[in-house]
Amino acid sequence: MNDGIPTEFSSLKYQQHRRDLHVYTDASDAKGIGAWHGSNAFEIRMPRRHKVKHINWKEAYAVLFSIAKWGQSWRGYRVTFMCDNSAIVEALNKTTIRGDAIEPLQLIFLAAALFDIEVRSCWLSSEDNWIADALSRFNLKKLANLQLDQLFFKSTQLQPAPQAGSLNPIQQLRQKLHNFYGTDSPQLHEPPTRPHGQTTNDIRPFTDMLKSP
Repeated sequence: MNDGIPTEFSSLKYQQHRRDLHVYTDASDAKGIGAWHGSNAFEIRMPRRHKVKHINWKEAYAVLFSIAKWGQSWRGYRVTFMCDNSAIVEALNKTTIRGDAIEPLQLIFLAAALFDIEVRSCWLSSEDNWIADALSRFNLKKLANLQLDQLFFKSTQLQPAPQAGSLNPIQQLRQKLHNFYGTDSPQLHEPPTRPHGQTTNDIRPFTDMLKSP
């Protein structure tokens, strides 16, 4: 009981008052991963050793990297990941999947619990998810062709290269999970440090330019 309200109803009320957020993610089979929401975006090249992995693993890793990078600011949110991979959409909604993608999926839900995030997913066609698709392929020309180059480059903020010993978002997340749960989380290799001048970018919102799912 909580102030005369049964616990299950109190929990339901809390879930109903979560703020909603939609995050668009994508993985390229050969190049990298990308994601964006609101005025935030990233594009990360996939390490060569991971290029042979199944596309499901890469799509799940894109979601995981999103949580690692932005999860701290998503506390109390209901986050819906918009993805064009039906297997990962189903995995995020059913909390299970066969194959190697189970490793990043486990970390996704551990991180969601750590940051108090409710995770959901919806399928979105590649055509409608073209911004995340362009980011994962490092295809800025596509953004320029659609007259988004001005928005993109004006809002780009170059950041200094990470100092030696600094942690990338996945390494930081693993450390937080270890400190919180007191045990090692599933092993995932990290992407290499991006070359100087190639950093995570901030992109202004263009939700209104997307087709409705």
